[in-house]
Amino acid sequence: VVMTALLLGMLGLALLGTLTMLFFRQLKVDLRTLQTRAMDIVNGYRDAPLPISRQDEVGQLMGAINDMASALDTRENELMIERQKYFHQEKMAAIGTLAAGVAHEIGNPIAAIAGIAQEMKERRNAECAGCRPDLIHVQTQRIAAITREISQFASHQTVEAQLLDLNGLLRTTSSLMRYDQRLRRVVLKFNLDDQLPAIYGVADQLTQVIMNLLVNAMDALQDVVDRAPVITIGTRVQGEQVALSIEDNGSGIDSKTLTRVFEAFFTTKAVGHGTGLGLSLCYSIMQKNGGSISLDSTLGAGSCARVLFSTTEAAYKGTNLL
Repeated sequence: VVMTALLLGMLGLALLGTLTMLFFRQLKVDLRTLQTRAMDIVNGYRDAPLPISRQDEVGQLMGAINDMASALDTRENELMIERQKYFHQEKMAAIGTLAAGVAHEIGNPIAAIAGIAQEMKERRNAECAGCRPDLIHVQTQRIAAITREISQFASHQTVEAQLLDLNGLLRTTSSLMRYDQRLRRVVLKFNLDDQLPAIYGVADQLTQVIMNLLVNAMDALQDVVDRAPVITIGTRVQGEQVALSIEDNGSGIDSKTLTRVFEAFFTTKAVGHGTGLGLSLCYSIMQKNGGSISLDSTLGAGSCARVLFSTTEAAYKGTNLL
């Protein structure tokens, strides 16, 4: 009996020793995995999360490492968007200053040419019977209109929040963008509420949102051949906010893609034709300006971007407290 008990005790100790050795071996492996992943995160690795096969403190530490990697990834994307937005603001401000100067310099000679054409029209004689000063006048008027549009566009370039005329922003921006080749075959329809209250925000940033949405709508219509490509721009009052809709009758997008359109760096365009930051920038800008943006789409029928703008300084400041 004593020998049996002693033998069982020795077997138990051997089993315990084996289990202890396996436990610490696995613990060593898991700790080394944690150390390796921590170094990977420091070096910018943000791929698949660590598989968690333990429910003890080490397993909790693995979960914390995964959460930290996810949070860092989100923060880096946010910083990237902010940098892109800041870069765009600086670029737009520079373009605005340049555009205002160019429009001013062009305006003077255009006015002179228009005056000469008018004088030619009034003094036309037999030697210039075939001259068409009226055509010169028409074309100078067209150039003058373009320079006025550039000047109006440039006048919006400010980083200070202020009360803005949304319909005016839409008319100026769409008028300037009509020179884009992609818009030549597209019909632009406007359903604007003339009784809109002023919206509150940064003109340059909201202009960027409008331009990005129009560009997306134009791109969505490039492959439409079985119907007239149409972009419909509408505004209306919605509660205490102002609503903008930009709708196209393109091919639309599927539900799976729709859930990801506001993700940073997500794009369905070919390499070199899109950064995947357009809609994510719009989303960030609207949050900063006290509004919101959403996208509805039906495959085969088209898409509609819906934007809500704040109309008071209080609503704007409520999202800029940090």
